[in-house]
Amino acid sequence: MRRSAIQVYALAVCFATLMCLVVSLGIGLYDGMRIAFPAFTLSGWQVYESNSQYLLFWPDKKDLPDEQITKLREVAYRDARAGERHGAMQSLVFVSIVLVIDIGVYVAHWRIARAWSDKEPAATKTGH
Repeated sequence: MRRSAIQVYALAVCFATLMCLVVSLGIGLYDGMRIAFPAFTLSGWQVYESNSQYLLFWPDKKDLPDEQITKLREVAYRDARAGERHGAMQSLVFVSIVLVIDIGVYVAHWRIARAWSDKEPAATKTGH
């Protein structure tokens, strides 16, 4: 069966949108993990592991009492997790927009490919 140039174009766009869809779904799933488990996906978590690690990154706080350093470290860790979660939610919104556009482009081009398939002469469809 010979395909028209428009049908080949429409099917190529469908293929490209499916690849975009797969990548977007992967990013979206990772964003979901970042929202659900921000401590797991947080980069640079070592700074919050202990007061000694915290002081390596914030040496100006070394003269503070241990209790205050612990409190500052815990607050910073909580803020870092909240920032991780917020960034993931922003990314998830972006991915959702991409998915909606991607699905719309796919559906439109799939319909074009199907419409051009229906326009083939009967002799071409039967192989004569």
